Amino acid sequence: MIEFLISWGPTFLFLFIVFNGFIWGLIRGFRKTTILFIHMLVIGIICLIFFLTFLNGKNFDTQITSIANSTLHIFGKDLVEVLDIDEATLASGKAILGIEGNPTLKEMLAIFLASQSSSDTITYYLILEDAPYIFAIVEMIVRILVAFGIFIIYFLLIFLFYLIYLIFYPVRRKVKACEKEFQKGERSTPYKKRRLLGGCVGIVRSLVMGVICFSFFGALLFVITGNQEMKNRYEIKKDGIEITFN
Repeated sequence: MIEFLISWGPTFLFLFIVFNGFIWGLIRGFRKTTILFIHMLVIGIICLIFFLTFLNGKNFDTQITSIANSTLHIFGKDLVEVLDIDEATLASGKAILGIEGNPTLKEMLAIFLASQSSSDTITYYLILEDAPYIFAIVEMIVRILVAFGIFIIYFLLIFLFYLIYLIFYPVRRKVKACEKEFQKGERSTPYKKRRLLGGCVGIVRSLVMGVICFSFFGALLFVITGNQEMKNRYEIKKDGIEITFN
């Protein structure tokens, strides 16, 4: 049963999201669904541009470290405390990785991962504690953390734009205006929601949102759980496979 849920659960969840989008599109109608879809696209593009610009900035590592420490200081913590790195490990890691001055977030994560090298899975990933591989994993972790932060900002902006929609151009105002025009003979028909078109737009909106969310959380789940078929170092040695580096 568990294997079935793991294998088919995401598929059923994705189909439910698409079906839910279709139903909400029918309920809201074409105009409201289209407006919300445009909101989603505009905010999504803004967040994507910010994400890429922030990641590729020259001072990204310094900025993300400052943001992380400022956030943790609210709770009376700092990065070293959260990662539970003792002074000896920190000093040793800085010496091994050639770090001068205060370490950045990426460097502290690298030291943290290196200090966990007694784990078979981590050792396999890091390939015998080789620093370039450590920083490759750190880069991936930092990108996921930044993406998670961008997701939070995205949903906050979606909520803000929805409030703006309710205040400045809600459907009910359009309905009242069309009803008045219809009663005056200025329109041949009253306002129509065009629910089927709204359902179609809702499907497209849910497809886009579903693909983005599942891509992100799929990558996050893989990083957290790893590949369960991966062999540890003892199994590799048992199979007679020797790993050497120049």
